[in-house]
Amino acid sequence: SPAVRISGAVDTLVPDWVAEHSIAVLREAVSNAVRHAQPNKIVVTVEAGADLIIDVVDDGVGMPADVARSGLLNIESRAETCGGTVTVAPGSEGGTRVVWRVPLG
Repeated sequence: SPAVRISGAVDTLVPDWVAEHSIAVLREAVSNAVRHAQPNKIVVTVEAGADLIIDVVDDGVGMPADVARSGLLNIESRAETCGGTVTVAPGSEGGTRVVWRVPLG
């Protein structure tokens, strides 16, 4: 089970249409880690402030260079739709870190 950290007034600051995209992004990022990374731990952080930030970090095997990007393209597309960005990079302790950030307001 992933560790989950939530901060900010997620219920009141995040519009419904952004919430729908964020839930799909969260599912995709966590399921990718579970299915492909062989992690010992996954940490999910959701923060609502000026931006909605979803940060998913795993300590798994990392992302191979030749990975099929269908799930990641979906995450990127949802970020663009919401006027935001996504970064996918190695985690600080190995594995992968996905950060999805969209402006609120």
